[in-house]
Amino acid sequence: MLKKRTRISDLFPILLFLIFTLCALGVVLISAQLYRSIVNRSGSVLDADIASNYMIEKFRSHDEIGKIEIAEFNGHDAVKLRQNSYGEAFVTCIYAYEGYLREIYVKEDELNSCDAGSGEAILEVKDMNIEKLTDNVLKFNFVGTDNNISNAVISFKCAGNEGGGK
Repeated sequence: MLKKRTRISDLFPILLFLIFTLCALGVVLISAQLYRSIVNRSGSVLDADIASNYMIEKFRSHDEIGKIEIAEFNGHDAVKLRQNSYGEAFVTCIYAYEGYLREIYVKEDELNSCDAGSGEAILEVKDMNIEKLTDNVLKFNFVGTDNNISNAVISFKCAGNEGGGK
């Protein structure tokens, strides 16, 4: 005896397949959105951490008496790294301005004629604050684009560093 096929029995596998497909598509879309938000957040954290590591490496390469100074550059906290090249005094000034960590490298006597916007943009950071903990220890706070904070505590190897500061 043959069983009678109904319309529902014909549509049931198709409906089951459609429900499964919609669930799978929903999981993929939610996963993609989650992945995108993690990547965006980690990019901001990464920029602030890179700024900390960048500053540490700059200090290591200029760690000599009188080569490092903490000062202001056009109203912003800045690090001035001095060096002599071909008998002339040059300074590298690192500071945060208009959402970027910036660096400018000029002859030392020309630094005062430069404005804050003339530095090369290195990384996106909202702000950089410098705190002098002791004569040879500085603390840097970098605020990333999503307001996350990365800190770097830097200790000078050279004793009696004449770097000025706050």
